[in-house]
Amino acid sequence: MSTKKSKKLIEKLIKRIGGFINAACGLIVIEVRESNPNGDPDCSGEPRMKPGEDIGLISDVSIKRKIRDLMLYKDGPVYQKIAGDLKLEDDKYDVFEARGRDFAKVEKMTTEDVLKQYWDCRVFGTNFLSKKGSHINSGAVQFGLGTSIAPVKLLSFTHTKCCGAEAGLDRGMAPKGYKVVQHGLYVIPFFVNPTSAKKSNCTETDIEVFKRLIPYIFTHSISRSRNRVSIQNAWYVDLGSPLGCFNPVSIVDQLTPTKKTDPGVPSSSISEYTIPLALPKEASKSGATLQSLV
Repeated sequence: MSTKKSKKLIEKLIKRIGGFINAACGLIVIEVRESNPNGDPDCSGEPRMKPGEDIGLISDVSIKRKIRDLMLYKDGPVYQKIAGDLKLEDDKYDVFEARGRDFAKVEKMTTEDVLKQYWDCRVFGTNFLSKKGSHINSGAVQFGLGTSIAPVKLLSFTHTKCCGAEAGLDRGMAPKGYKVVQHGLYVIPFFVNPTSAKKSNCTETDIEVFKRLIPYIFTHSISRSRNRVSIQNAWYVDLGSPLGCFNPVSIVDQLTPTKKTDPGVPSSSISEYTIPLALPKEASKSGATLQSLV
C-alpha cells in the first residue's frame, strides 16, 4: 500500500473510531470606520496599538467575550435562533466565564461536570484556580492577535453634555472621551485543535455553534464608540481530517488581505485593499475546504 493511501486510511479510521473533530483554521476580516474595535485600559481606553508602531490590535479576549455574551443571553435572538436550529439543551450550553459565578458551587464540581455543563470551557478552555478544586484545560479553539493590515490613524475629542454627570454640577465633560480609529482593515485568525477538543469533550455541534455566532459578534455588541465595525469576510477552513491536510498558518497568511499601494500609509477606504476570496490551490488539492460564515 502506498504511503498516500495508507495515510488516508489511517485518517478515516481515526475519524470513525476516535470521534475526533477535523482540524481547522479561520480568518475574520473586519473593517473599522471611526470606531474603537478594542479599547486599551492601559491607555485610557484608546484603541489598542502595537507598541512603537501604528498598527492597530484587537485582543483575543475581547472577541471571546463578545461570543460568550451572545451565549450567555439565553433569551436573546442570536442564541434563540441557534438553539432552535440545532436543538440545543440549555443546561449543556452555559457560560463559565460570567459575572456572578458561584465559586463555592464550581469548587465542588468535577472537571468532567464543568466540561459537560459549560460550552465555553469546551471550546475556549478555562483556568479556574482554587485550593478546594481547580479546573484547567485548553479549549478546541484558539484566537490569534487581531492586527490591522496597514497603520491606522487615531481620532479623539472631548465629549460635553448640558446636564451634570456628578452631583453638584450642572454640566458634564469627558476630556478625549471619544477615541476611535479613523479607518482600518483588521484580520483575526483562529485555529481548531482536534487534540485539545478531545480532551475538553468539544463536539462538532459545539464547533457549529461557534461558527454560527461569529457573524453577530459586532452587530449585536454595538456601542457608542463601536458602531461601524463590520465583518467583511469570515472564513472557516476545514482541513479534511483530524490530522489536517495543509499548514493552517500558511492558509491564514494567504487569505490575509494586502494593501494595493502605500502599505505604510493609513487607508481611508476598503477599496484600497486586495481581499482574497478563495483558498490557495495547493490547499484545495490537499483536501481543505473553504466555508464563508457571513
